[in-house]
Amino acid sequence: MTVPKPGVYRDVPPQTYHSWSAASNGALTALMRSPAHLRAYLDDERKDTPALTLGRAIHAAVLEPDRFTSDYTFFASKRTTTEGKAEYEELLTNFDAANVLTHEQWQTCIAVRDAVFACSKARGLITGKGDAELSLVWKDETGVKCKARWDRWSPELPGGVCVDLKSTTDASPYAFSRDFYRYGYHRQGTLYMRGGAALSMAAKHYAVIAVEKEPPYGVLPYRMDDADLQYTAPLVEALLRRYAQVMKQKTFEGYPDKVHDLRMPQWMFDLMERQTEEVGA
Repeated sequence: MTVPKPGVYRDVPPQTYHSWSAASNGALTALMRSPAHLRAYLDDERKDTPALTLGRAIHAAVLEPDRFTSDYTFFASKRTTTEGKAEYEELLTNFDAANVLTHEQWQTCIAVRDAVFACSKARGLITGKGDAELSLVWKDETGVKCKARWDRWSPELPGGVCVDLKSTTDASPYAFSRDFYRYGYHRQGTLYMRGGAALSMAAKHYAVIAVEKEPPYGVLPYRMDDADLQYTAPLVEALLRRYAQVMKQKTFEGYPDKVHDLRMPQWMFDLMERQTEEVGA
């Protein structure tokens, strides 16, 4: 689908946003592996899965609680029975099938929402004046048309803040800091900041609310360090230029055909050092 002109768009369905032909953090993350992975990412129809359904529902429960209560419901009966099928069909007259959760999913959404709002620092990031689920389109300074979907924009906080909500299995600093860089959230934050600057949005900071999906639903808000944003910028710029080159030449080669040596990353050295100290204690 053709991407719209540069701007900030509200109330864009996820499937519409994903259909826009523009560079995104997901595309750049795929390109980090190879152009072939980028091609596979662009061709992916992104079929719904229980994990995606739950993720969208959690976002709605936390970031748009009024919409969550009006647009979502749960179905606790068995759809294999005649009565259950009839009850489910009745629900579909008022709710989209993608918004009908299991009772367990519903309870998880409520528990995550309550945990986030019980954390004063996290609550402060997503309350007050602002917008949720904003879709951005801009022409980057590299000349590449880009897109981003901000979970929450809080312009009245000091400097303005772009907020991402990340559900995780472990929100502790040691575990989540690894996930943050492992999953490319640092590139995402940098790309989002580039988009906000290009569209003259008040957003000096990139913050992430990490919330666990299982009891006790631990919550920790994080802010990406300014130095890390600057340090990541050359990588994002290089990826955008590589993206433009690949899309122009339509060359989607895979991994190079050679043997690579395996070397432990620095975080593994740190982990083993900590484990050795614990074992020897």
